[in-house]
Order: sequence, then structure tokens, then C-alpha cells
Amino acid sequence: THGHKHLVKQTLVRLLADARANQAAAVLFGHTHRPTLEIDEDIIVANPGSLSYPRQEKRRPSYMVMYV
Repeated sequence: THGHKHLVKQTLVRLLADARANQAAAVLFGHTHRPTLEIDEDIIVANPGSLSYPRQEKRRPSYMVMYV
């Protein structure tokens, strides 16, 4: 998901609730342009960041490769 409808700039609570409601093993999102990789209980939470407009510290471009 893009993430804006889940208010991911403030919290991941809505995103995780929707992931659990859909019995997801992983949830990938964008919108913040900041790379994130966490495991919340049993759900992988990932944001690849941004190649063009990175917004994390030092503003380094980032992307993610996920093998399933």
C-alpha cells in the first residue's frame, strides 16, 4: 500500500491492524520515503524508502529486494 490512507507518518497501528485483519504475513508500504524493516509479533513491516526523494537521516537513496 502507499501508506497515506493508514496515516503511516504518525503510527503503524492502522497499517498493522489491516494486515492482521487480512491475515497477512507481511505488509509493505510507502509514503514516508524512509526505509523501514521491522517484525511486529508475526508480521514483517517493510518500507523500501526512496531512490529519488529519500527523507531519512543523511538522505541516502534506498530500495528493497524481497525474496519470497
